[in-house]
Amino acid sequence: MSVARPPEDARTAAPAREGVPLDAPLLELAIQRKRFGTALILADLHQQVRAGEVIAVVGASGCGKSTLLRIISGLEQRYEGHVLLDGQPVTGLSRDIGFIFQEPRLFPWLTVTENVGFDLGRTWRRQPAVARRIAELLAEVGLSALGDALPKQLSGGQAQRGASARGLFTQPRVLLLDEPFSAVDAFTRMALQDLLLRVARHHGTTVLLVTHDIDEATTLADRVWVLDSHPDTGGSLAADIAIPLPQPRQRDLSALATHRSAVLHALQAVHAI
Repeated sequence: MSVARPPEDARTAAPAREGVPLDAPLLELAIQRKRFGTALILADLHQQVRAGEVIAVVGASGCGKSTLLRIISGLEQRYEGHVLLDGQPVTGLSRDIGFIFQEPRLFPWLTVTENVGFDLGRTWRRQPAVARRIAELLAEVGLSALGDALPKQLSGGQAQRGASARGLFTQPRVLLLDEPFSAVDAFTRMALQDLLLRVARHHGTTVLLVTHDIDEATTLADRVWVLDSHPDTGGSLAADIAIPLPQPRQRDLSALATHRSAVLHALQAVHAI
C-alpha cells in the first residue's frame, strides 16, 4: 500500500468527485432530531463546512456538542437527518473522518510508533513507505525521539501529541476533536493548539473542535458555532460567528477582543454562562 503525500498548499482541497461542483461544501449537516430515550438532544441543525475550515463548537454542558461530533464521525447513526461528505452520505466509520478524543486513548502495550500505525495492524512494518509516513508524523508532532516509548513513559502533552499523529495517520479530510487539550496545563495547551493549526494547515485538513475555552475557540477557528439547548426543543445552532482574521494568530491580537466578546455574548444569550 502506497501512502500519498499531503498537498503542499494546506488550503488546497482534494479534487472534486465527478458530478460534484467545485464550490460545493465538503461537509453538509442536516440533523433533524437526535434523541437519547425521550430526551431530545439535537434538533434542526443545518450547516455547511468548506474544505480547510476550522470550526469551533461551544455551548453549555449537555447541549449536544459531543453528540454532534459522534454523528459526523459515523459513530452515532440513530438520528433523523443526514451528513454528507463531499456529497456522499456518511453511513459509518470512514478513513476520511478522524476523531481525537479528550483522553489520548493510546494502547498501553504498544509503542508510540505502533499506536500511530495501529490502523494497519502490524503489516506496516513490511511497507517502507508507511514506516516513513509514521516517522514523518512523529517528527511533525515533536515525538521523533519517543517512537519506541510506551504510553506510560509519556507526559500528558506528549500522549496527546501521539494521539494527534494517530488521528492524522489515515490522512482524513475531516478531523474531529472533542476537548483534546482540556486535561493539560495552560502552557502545554497553547503549544498543542499551535501544533494543531500547523499540522492541519500542512495537510489541508478540515477541523471541527469542541471546546469550553472562548480564547481557544477564537484563536483557532475560522467560525465559532454556539449551540443552545432546551429540554423541549433540543440543542440547536444559536449563532455562527465568523472570525475573518489570518492564521496563525497572536493570542494578544487586539482584533480578537471583538470576536471574543461576540462569542461571550452569544453564550450569555443562551444561558451557557
